[in-house]
Amino acid sequence: IGPHEKGAMVALDAPLYDRFRRRLPWLLFGLAASSGITYLMAGFEKTLAANVAVAFFVPALVNIAGAIGTQAVSVAVRGLAAQTVPIGRLLTQELAIGAAIGASLGAVTWVAVYLIFQHVMLSFAVGGAVFAGGLLSAVVGFTLPWLFERLGSDPAMGSGPVCTIIQDGASLLIYFVLVGLLLT
Repeated sequence: IGPHEKGAMVALDAPLYDRFRRRLPWLLFGLAASSGITYLMAGFEKTLAANVAVAFFVPALVNIAGAIGTQAVSVAVRGLAAQTVPIGRLLTQELAIGAAIGASLGAVTWVAVYLIFQHVMLSFAVGGAVFAGGLLSAVVGFTLPWLFERLGSDPAMGSGPVCTIIQDGASLLIYFVLVGLLLT
């Protein structure tokens, strides 16, 4: 899973088996780690049983966190490829962008959930989880490629799967904690 002697171009011109072999371990990690997310959700079975509407938002929460994280990973990998932009400035900007995106999407989500379900606390839980999950996803998605690079690993291969697991688990944990605080 380490860096390839040919650098980033290996993703474009290496033999198919080599590309397969370099990508599969990261995806196997993601598959195994998703069991932990399943375990996390199972821990909130009573919360889900008490209000089935809580479950309706899980796909949207993990999707939006994933999309925000994917954008941040792409920006970071592009920054690493250019190697002309200092990480501190980019991290500060990504943090601001993540907060702005999270707040914007959280507000839109709050309004939509309230209009459809007429439930203020559920709206706060979903909107708050979108905000916090979006902010966290931007930071994690941006910092992971830089961390992988520092550790001598290929940031393009590992960042996506590892980021997905972290942001899915964290977004769901944030959501279920908010649901527990606001709906019980």
